[in-house]
Amino acid sequence: LIAVSDVFANYWYVMILLVVMVVLFVAIWKQTPSGKYIFDKMLLRVPVFGSLIKKMVLSKFSRIFSGLVSSGVSIVESLKIAADSVWNEVYRQRVILLIDDVKQWIKIGDSLEWDELFPDMMVQMIQVWEQTAKLDETIVRVADFYDEQVDNVVLSINKLLEPFISVFLAIVVGFIAMAIMQPIMNLADIVGES
Repeated sequence: LIAVSDVFANYWYVMILLVVMVVLFVAIWKQTPSGKYIFDKMLLRVPVFGSLIKKMVLSKFSRIFSGLVSSGVSIVESLKIAADSVWNEVYRQRVILLIDDVKQWIKIGDSLEWDELFPDMMVQMIQVWEQTAKLDETIVRVADFYDEQVDNVVLSINKLLEPFISVFLAIVVGFIAMAIMQPIMNLADIVGES
């Protein structure tokens, strides 16, 4: 505890410099195409939060895509606009590949069928749309579903964080108490022996 305190007291400027350098490095790296793709792919793999990000992206994509198609924009153009509006580079690249498939007369549902980025439920809804030609209603339902899922996940995360924060604070306070009390107890033992 004393050693950690000394490091922070004597080298605080080094700590600040390291944090600033790491933040700048990540910010510059994310500006490159490969850096943004890799960073967004890592975000999708973060436990709990990766699932939340996927649902947010799918909700935004569905809402924008259905709005454009229902207002008369062509499917290819709607996919292009939806791809540019989705902030995750992994999904943007996948939608660009989907555009190429659509241009080759491959159905959207068939193109996305085995893709792990798009859940089975969404793919099945798109396949229903392709058979019934009611995209605006179908995709809006998908967007509503994912909006509800995002709300549920956020509430769950809030409920789960409270006990973790309490346990973490208890461990920190216990460590500090032990670091202070152990030398006092050792001193009492030494005095008692002599």
